[in-house]
Amino acid sequence: MEFLVGCWAIWERRNKAVFDDGEWRADWVIRRAKDMLMEMRSVGERGDRQGKNGGMTGGGVGQSREATGTTEGERERWSRPRAGFYKVNVDAGLIAGKGVGWGVVCRGSSRAITWAATIQDEGELEPKTAEALAIYHGVQEARRRGEKEVIIESDCLNVVEELNARKHGRSSIYLIYNDILSICNSFESCLFVFVSRKLNSVAHALAHHSPWALAIG
Repeated sequence: MEFLVGCWAIWERRNKAVFDDGEWRADWVIRRAKDMLMEMRSVGERGDRQGKNGGMTGGGVGQSREATGTTEGERERWSRPRAGFYKVNVDAGLIAGKGVGWGVVCRGSSRAITWAATIQDEGELEPKTAEALAIYHGVQEARRRGEKEVIIESDCLNVVEELNARKHGRSSIYLIYNDILSICNSFESCLFVFVSRKLNSVAHALAHHSPWALAIG
């Protein structure tokens, strides 16, 4: 595992150096590899603490510690969801001179990755709009895969809060919110949860995937 994670960290740093800041630092690669290993190893450490059925059902939107498997003091550790739920982590990546990439990764109570996707497009977007579209791609792919109970995890706090509040407005981002919430009606349960960048590292890496082409796995 250590070798594969090290290779991934080198590849990720290489892509950032080529397409973004042009900087190469060996200490960054080492630190990144260690962080990813810690995340992978911590996935199952607290996963046995399964909560009771407390999520909103019938296409409901909200946050439930029982469904997500998180408790106070555990917010910096990825924990598996309770049986029947799938966690879908999403992130957006802005690549200067190229366009926008989105990463989506799904894991269930077994802790294994069940599916993942990368979506890329040309053009420029505001960061908040890109993050909203990351959630849109996440719920769209989850619906296509036939998931019924999903927890969407994003590291963009304001987007998560606005979706949970069903906030309305006149800007184009609210059209994206409407599309997301419409898709959520097809799920038995759909929760939006904020997580730190540290706990969203796999989706972040997929958002910066290279080569720059559509690749859904």
